[in-house]
Amino acid sequence: MNKAFIFFILLYVMTTASFSYSQDVSRGPKCKITQLNPGLWEITIASVNVIASAGSDGILIVDANYSEYARFLEKAIDSIGGGKKLNYIVDTHWHFDHTGGQKIFGRDTKIISHKNVKELLSKDDILLGDTQKAYPDYALPNITFSDSLALKFNESDIIITSVSGSHSAGDAVVYFRKEKVLHIGDIIFADEFPFVDTEHGGSVIKILESLNKIISSYPTDTRIVPGHGRTYSISDLKEYAVMVERTIGIVRKEKQKGKSLKEIQNGNALEEYKGYAVSFSCSDWIEYIYKSLD
Repeated sequence: MNKAFIFFILLYVMTTASFSYSQDVSRGPKCKITQLNPGLWEITIASVNVIASAGSDGILIVDANYSEYARFLEKAIDSIGGGKKLNYIVDTHWHFDHTGGQKIFGRDTKIISHKNVKELLSKDDILLGDTQKAYPDYALPNITFSDSLALKFNESDIIITSVSGSHSAGDAVVYFRKEKVLHIGDIIFADEFPFVDTEHGGSVIKILESLNKIISSYPTDTRIVPGHGRTYSISDLKEYAVMVERTIGIVRKEKQKGKSLKEIQNGNALEEYKGYAVSFSCSDWIEYIYKSLD
């Protein structure tokens, strides 16, 4: 079984084993609700960061978490939105821990994504070593874009921009302009090596390009919400981009010497960066880079 899939299964088990929630729920995953600005919230359930905009227009969320946790996400949304309708779901990418909730919420909600997300969710596929069935029609995105999409909602300009081919095909970042908050999905895992879905269009090279574009395109005081982990500043993102660039350089140099993937992994080429080996090992990260260089 694929190591990345094992990680997500362990994450699921660990987060259902213990529980901390301030609302009227007695059992379930750990849930944290953080107000980012008036009307804008971060909801973290089972390590997945969802942004919710709540106001006179209703509710918009960025990512929908696991389908298994939809009832807990719904309670969190109700607690900040006063029972208002969920109008929009915006997908940062296609993986089940970010889109699964659409199977619960999708019947009466507009779902926005990059066109590749809809394509990937529309068919049976193998993800992380396991079969993922095609989503039902009602859970598929019904508003898609190629490059960008702008939306005015709850008195905020929301700009959705493609960074497709970074973490996977169909990646997007979601910027709340007035609040200066940017959800970047899984193109990073805060303070650790991310998973890169190289089987579905992901590339470490493209991740670096996307990080540099974000750093140069958004205000220096932008708050960056990744799919997993703590909120980043632009300064934090610069440090992360340096790690990505340097590790690419190390693996590229070894590959140019004619070394195989296994030889580079066995040589502990990334020993200097072992502090980032939290969910995914140095060997995993070397593999992602090696495949991306191909």
